[in-house]
Amino acid sequence: MPKIAIFNYSDSLAIEIDCSDLFTERRTELLHHGYPLSFVLEVSLFRDDRLWLDSRIAETSARFRVVYRKWDNKIALELSDFSRSRTFEEFATLDDVILELEERLFVSFGKVSAFEGSHDYYFEIEVQYRNLTFDDVKSADRWLKNGNSMDSADFDRYGGKSVGEEVLGFLWNLAGLKAEKEKSTTEKFRPLQLRRGK
Repeated sequence: MPKIAIFNYSDSLAIEIDCSDLFTERRTELLHHGYPLSFVLEVSLFRDDRLWLDSRIAETSARFRVVYRKWDNKIALELSDFSRSRTFEEFATLDDVILELEERLFVSFGKVSAFEGSHDYYFEIEVQYRNLTFDDVKSADRWLKNGNSMDSADFDRYGGKSVGEEVLGFLWNLAGLKAEKEKSTTEKFRPLQLRRGK
């Protein structure tokens, strides 16, 4: 699960998300074999109401997709951050991608002074992960329907595998494809007692 840093930023309740733990050894291996990694992060802020159901104060989401390109050894990042700003960038290493995500996955939730000092609050984060998305399937389908053939450069790019082998591998992964979901919560905190950050 990602790590959430909670702090007071310019008198606002803010969080920053570190996604390095999402890139497990298994997922990194899939990435370097040409399979895209797609993530959706859903973050909710709750007030602990003790005797009642906890109140959801705010929620936001971000999504990103990471693709390794064998032909130029670049990693492409497509990101829609918490402010709905969309970007597409290329990086030399996965570490560079993780640093960019940490910089961009920052969001504030309003003035600290607007929160009730006598209540505890906490964040819940849900992560949905897929190594293929519906868009990936559609683009592969278009590629197959167009009857595209591989030239020698494409053959080298795919490690000497034939088109049939690549398609079979693709369908094999697709057959077992399910979105993985994980959810966790932070420790409770009081906004008025947060440290100042950034």
